[in-house]
Amino acid sequence: GANSRLTVRAGYHEYGQNAPNAVSRNQTVRHNQTEGALTGEIGVGGRTRVSGGASYDRASYPNTAFIGSKAIQIPLDIYYAVSPKLDLSVGYRYRVNRIDDGLRDSKDHFINIGARGEFTPKLNGQVRVGWTERRFDNGGNDSQLGVGADLVWFYSPKTTYRLTVSNDFSNSAIGVSQT
Repeated sequence: GANSRLTVRAGYHEYGQNAPNAVSRNQTVRHNQTEGALTGEIGVGGRTRVSGGASYDRASYPNTAFIGSKAIQIPLDIYYAVSPKLDLSVGYRYRVNRIDDGLRDSKDHFINIGARGEFTPKLNGQVRVGWTERRFDNGGNDSQLGVGADLVWFYSPKTTYRLTVSNDFSNSAIGVSQT
């Protein structure tokens, strides 16, 4: 029921993951992940809310030949309440991707429609479907159906199921664009 909301998130994770060319299970690669986000949402009318923000994500592989990357994204969403518990949305996300070798930098555009809230008394979450395009700074582009869903089904008082679905672009540890 609040008219506005502000969310701040930050994290740093260190991973030891198996190397793709590992000879044994004891060979791991250190992978550091740094992330942060600031998101705000405000009501602009009786049924309309606007959400925007910025986030930063950095992957690094110290002391290895793997290639790290940085991504800064800026989302903007407009929500319209069709019921007290369900909103329809239209959104746009702009993302800048910088690969540490500087050879495969790109920019992404994701235009989407969706819904969030309570779909049934036991099913809550958010679903977005749209079009994603990746434009490479050195020429060329790629596009695909973009999907983002995070749903929670409250099966019983002691059992909850969560479904997360995503179809998006990313960058691999060897600096290659991937879906």
